Amino acid sequence: MKYCPDCGAEYQPEAVTCADCGSTLGDKPKPVSPDEPRVAVFRSGDPQCADRVATVILHELEAVATSRTGISFPTPATTGAGGAVVAVPASQYGRALQLLHEAIDDGALDPEEGDVVEGE
Repeated sequence: MKYCPDCGAEYQPEAVTCADCGSTLGDKPKPVSPDEPRVAVFRSGDPQCADRVATVILHELEAVATSRTGISFPTPATTGAGGAVVAVPASQYGRALQLLHEAIDDGALDPEEGDVVEGE
């Protein structure tokens, strides 16, 4: 696989440049600093749904599903008790949104299961 060093998009081995941002592709994903802030991209009242989103739909990113009681990053209070939030490093936010919308369009994610967090 090839990866965009700027936006983190994944491509087939024969690709040369990123279709999203025009950067030259490399063989390794963009490294994420452990100090990079994480941002919420998805929230659900069902922690199992959030875990599935983090591990299946956002598998190529450093996504983490966190219950409301263990949240360590800013998120709207609308998730409520017992809910969960999926967060990614800020540099992977755009790619995460793209993957979530693709999953909804393909039927892999039911929009009734939770909310994609955009622009908060």
